[in-house]
Amino acid sequence: MDIIEMLDSISGNVGFYYKNLANNEEPELAFNHEATFIAASIIKLPMAVALEQLIVEGEINHLSKLTICDSDKMPGAGGLSLIPGKFEISIRGLINNMIALSDNTAANKLLRLVSIRGFNDRFKQMGLEKTRVNRLLFDEEAHLRGLNNYFGLPEIMVLLQDLYNGEKYGKEASNAVMSILRLQKVNHKIPCRIPSSVAIAHKTGEDERTTHDVGIVFSKKPFLIGFASNDVDVYEMEDAIKNISLQLYLRNAN
Repeated sequence: MDIIEMLDSISGNVGFYYKNLANNEEPELAFNHEATFIAASIIKLPMAVALEQLIVEGEINHLSKLTICDSDKMPGAGGLSLIPGKFEISIRGLINNMIALSDNTAANKLLRLVSIRGFNDRFKQMGLEKTRVNRLLFDEEAHLRGLNNYFGLPEIMVLLQDLYNGEKYGKEASNAVMSILRLQKVNHKIPCRIPSSVAIAHKTGEDERTTHDVGIVFSKKPFLIGFASNDVDVYEMEDAIKNISLQLYLRNAN
């Protein structure tokens, strides 16, 4: 079964994007990639880019510390919620935790710092049309009212390519985001079957019947690879992510 047939056999809203970074044209392989997807933690990737731009512009001091109270602590990914009592952490520490550990407490603290409108204004400046933040993470009341965060797979993949090239967002901001993405600790999808010696800069997203992973694999021929899915059997989808990622790595390893 080829890649597109494998993805087409999965029930639900599934998207895929693959492009060798030596090719500046359209993606070499794509499936349902123009759909809009509920973002889960993928929204943290453009948030990180926006934050690094604000740091470079002097609007935010990455060394400034914010106080985390018990009321700030969110369940799910990350470890900040496990630290007892009130504590301080730098904005740099929050960004690192939000990406490398997909920490929800960190993401919400940063959302409150910049504001939902502030992030969406920055997303618009970045050229993101489908990618929007509409609520805090784990805001069940907003979720029940139909409010969710969304992303478009092609524009997130173009964002990754722009970070790789280092021009659109500037070298300093691009390098900062790429460095954090390389430290990703949630590695059970794209990197799972690729040799651990291969650097991968990526960001995941997970929720009920939702699993995403988007990134850059630094094989001999570096490539972009992105998966998005809502309303799927997560085990089935993640098995496909692992198999397809290995297949494309082997294609680009020599």
